[in-house]
This record gives sequence, structure tokens and C-alpha cells, in this order.
Amino acid sequence: MHILSDSDIEIREEFQSFIAEIPELPGCSASGITAHEAIENLKFALTELGINYS
Repeated sequence: MHILSDSDIEIREEFQSFIAEIPELPGCSASGITAHEAIENLKFALTELGINYS
């Protein structure tokens, strides 16, 4: 089983927000006003889905 980590996350800036996504999980993304917020929102979503994240 692969446990996701920060190295699995890609960040991009769009308009006035940031998008964090995991390419290995199509459609798995989250946004935030800052890159940090986008990453935290993505981690929360993964946890809610029961996906292991370290």
C-alpha cells in the first residue's frame, strides 16, 4: 500500500488562488487562497476519504 506524502502533491496558481492535486488520483484536488491552505484542504479531503497521508 502506498502512503501519500508531500512529494505526491503538485501545486499550481490559478487566478487568485492555489490548486493542490495528486496526479496519481485523477480528480483529487483542493483549492485555497494560499498554497499552504490548498495543501491543508487536500489533506483534509484525503482523510475524509480514508486515504493514508503522512
